Amino acid sequence: MKRYRDKVIDLFRNTDKFSHQAATVVGWTAISQIIMFLGIPFVSRIFTPEAFGVYAVYAAVIYILNGVVSLGCELLIPNPSSDEEGATLFWVSIINLLLVTIVISILLLISNYTAVWETLNLTALSHYQWLIVFGAVAIGLRNCLLYWFTRIRRFNQVGKARFLQAPVIVFVQVGVGYLYPHPDVLIIGGVLSWLISDIYLLMKLDGEQRKLLRQGQATQYFSVLQSNKAFFSHTTSSLFLLNLSNYLPTILFAISFDPAVAALYALAYQAFSPLDLISNAIIQLYIGEGNRIVRNHPLQLKTFYKKMLVGLSLITIVPITIAAIWGGPIFGFVFGAKWYHAGVYAQIMAFAMMMRFVVIAASQNLAVLKKQGLNLAWSSIYIVLILAAFIPANLLAGFTKAEYTIVLLSCMMMLSYFILVLLNFGVIHRQIPNYVGSNNNGFREQAES
Repeated sequence: MKRYRDKVIDLFRNTDKFSHQAATVVGWTAISQIIMFLGIPFVSRIFTPEAFGVYAVYAAVIYILNGVVSLGCELLIPNPSSDEEGATLFWVSIINLLLVTIVISILLLISNYTAVWETLNLTALSHYQWLIVFGAVAIGLRNCLLYWFTRIRRFNQVGKARFLQAPVIVFVQVGVGYLYPHPDVLIIGGVLSWLISDIYLLMKLDGEQRKLLRQGQATQYFSVLQSNKAFFSHTTSSLFLLNLSNYLPTILFAISFDPAVAALYALAYQAFSPLDLISNAIIQLYIGEGNRIVRNHPLQLKTFYKKMLVGLSLITIVPITIAAIWGGPIFGFVFGAKWYHAGVYAQIMAFAMMMRFVVIAASQNLAVLKKQGLNLAWSSIYIVLILAAFIPANLLAGFTKAEYTIVLLSCMMMLSYFILVLLNFGVIHRQIPNYVGSNNNGFREQAES
């Protein structure tokens, strides 16, 4: 026992500052997620599925815009070695945010003079269209500030900014919602959670950091866009497709059926969100270990990939089976009787969500082998398959039950993940011989020298 304790102490002693601070961010984020998850049973008992559905669609729109509202430029802020260049990228991100917001505002203004909202069956959301603009600005500014604080290694502030969102949204949606159970409260709670994060980070900008930001040169806007053209064209598209694939079904359920069905789907989907936290950690580990294998023993990558697929399947099979069998009763007990059908949706989606977790977490060989273009192609295929799942609900008279669409959507999801697995095996089969030859040449050169 003492030896184990000593090893743990040594581990923390030897942990570098970056790892410790990165763990701080993860810790604050995890606490935030737990608070929000614990708040859901209260929110679900206060608000009807119809009210929650309006908020679910609003949040889906915001999170789709989240990755592109600054054109992904904020991702570049931590990269340059020069603080002046980092500050310039910060201001370029802010300019992108303003320009994209203007475009969104113009599109929303045009929608007021057309029947877009009625045609899409989103009349309820049309009352909150200007909160879409405000929400996009709030979450876009938050992203820019978070990446600036990441650049200056203020990880504790980054973690706290993420954490503060949870108590604010839970307090507003539960506390105020109890007195006034209306979609307004849900949406305003979400906006305020992003806004409080912005205010906190702005208050934490001390004189030195403000001085650094003033060194940024917004006049270099076009030169920055030109020099990072490839990044914007590829990364922005990837981020948009990724967010679209996650949140588009919620909007499509509202369009094809009604906001209440969208709410039931959104809650069923959110119930599997803990898998995403685990998946993100596994992705980082896989990329690190995958790169090491490619450098040293490239022929072992295929075996490593197979073991990851099997291992992750075994880890999730029991909880997923429980969800597939008793999802309805569990949701009815935890979230209230009116959310029983969300549990039924979770039952139908269970094995598709299991496949999503297993395949996405393990299938990082496209990144490891520098074939991100194929990942972009797969994301496009995935979006097309999701759209295809909703065609019968809009064209066939007998496809009026949402459960039919849930079944079809789950099948399309599993098909897309199967395609991703095939792509990964195909890339390994084609690319690994090149790495083997490269490594052999390297060893031969070392032996000759």
